[in-house]
Amino acid sequence: MLEFREYEDNDYASVVKLIKDSFDIDVSNIDSDPNVYRLVGVLDNEVVSYLDITYCLDVIRNYKYSYINYVCVSPNARGNGIGYKMMEEAISICKNNGCSKIKLTSNPKRCQAREMYKKCGFEIKDTDVFEKVI
Repeated sequence: MLEFREYEDNDYASVVKLIKDSFDIDVSNIDSDPNVYRLVGVLDNEVVSYLDITYCLDVIRNYKYSYINYVCVSPNARGNGIGYKMMEEAISICKNNGCSKIKLTSNPKRCQAREMYKKCGFEIKDTDVFEKVI
C-alpha cells in the first residue's frame, strides 16, 4: 500500500538515487531547514517518490506560498499514478500550512510531468526563469 510521510534520515540513500535517476544530479547532502518539508512516497517499504516544499512569504503582497522542487518517482514505479497522488498530498500539506499559492518549474522535455501538473490544476505562466550562479 502506498503511503506518504515526511522524509527521515534513513531515506537518504533512496532519495539520492531517485534524484540522480530523475535529474542526473549528484546529491552530497540533504540538509534540514525549517522552511522546507520533504515528502516521500513509500510502497512496500521502499521509497518510490520524493519532492520538497519550500515555504515562502511574499512580503509585498502579504501572502504565504510554497515552491515545489525535485518531484520524482522511481523509474520502476512510474505510470501508476504515484506522482499525481504525491502532488495531491503536497497540495494538501501546502494548504494546511496556510499557503495560498504553489509554484513550481518543469523542463519542457518532461512532457509526462508537465501533463500531470496540468491535471493537478497547475497553469503554465507566461514567464521565464532567470538564474545566475554566483
